[in-house]
Amino acid sequence: MGLSEKEKKILEQLQAQLAADDPRFASRMEEEAESVSQPGLRFSRRRITIGILVFVLGIAGLLVGISMQLIVVGILGFLVMVAGVVYGTSRAKTGAGEAASSGEPKKPSGFMQNLESKWDERQNGDR
Repeated sequence: MGLSEKEKKILEQLQAQLAADDPRFASRMEEEAESVSQPGLRFSRRRITIGILVFVLGIAGLLVGISMQLIVVGILGFLVMVAGVVYGTSRAKTGAGEAASSGEPKKPSGFMQNLESKWDERQNGDR
């Protein structure tokens, strides 16, 4: 079901206000929307390749454990297989490390300052 003309105008206004208040967040949301619309770009080739290699090592460990009748080795091989799949299919964490490595505290954006001031007003008004 599509949006009505009024809803489209409201959405455009909200997007413009968000871009004006916090352009960094707005660009990040646009990038996220593009990655969702193109699911092939969600995973990095490097993580998938490493995940496959770890998975293959896990299979080798599992087969060695089974052939030598060493349960512990087989279980460890299986766990390595699972770890390879989890690593290969997970997305790399970005954003949080960039802010922590810069050494400067993040300044709250206009939007966040507005929310914080409203919160403070509510807290001070209730007392």
